[in-house]
Amino acid sequence: MTHAMRRAEERRQPVDGYWCETVARSPDAGRDWYLGGFWAASPDAAVDWLRRQGLRMATALAPHPGRDRPVGAAVAAAVASEVNPGQVFRDWAEDAAFHEVQRKALRDGHPISANARDTERVRGLGEVEVLYSLSARPVRLHAAPPPAAGPECVPERSTAGSPPPQHHRCRCRCG
Repeated sequence: MTHAMRRAEERRQPVDGYWCETVARSPDAGRDWYLGGFWAASPDAAVDWLRRQGLRMATALAPHPGRDRPVGAAVAAAVASEVNPGQVFRDWAEDAAFHEVQRKALRDGHPISANARDTERVRGLGEVEVLYSLSARPVRLHAAPPPAAGPECVPERSTAGSPPPQHHRCRCRCG
């Protein structure tokens, strides 16, 4: 069974719930910041939680001047700049049609996400790229174990004078 076939079979298994999370990552800084997590019982609950988190991220990253809270000139300039992760999340949070697409993807067993990036100043590192992500994925707590190798599964052996195989290979091509 190929990896793709196993993944398709896994998606047909019943889902126990959906794990949702909000994360900021900086490969440049070598850090991940987990900003929130939520166990959702349904795709609707998962997308609704992500939507609320998206609005929270939008307000934190690019507040509406004068509406969300008073902002200084630097923040107002960032809100108007080309690269605006807050606006990316605000637009995503308002896109009800796309939320339906994502709900269907979750029901069909696929993970979903909304992502944005920006450059931020991190203490001791200066300007670094930061990737913001809202995501949800189906979770199967009692997934079926992979099929066991049959009696015909005999690992290939190296011949005299040849180096041992780097990876396990079977004559029956089970793995």
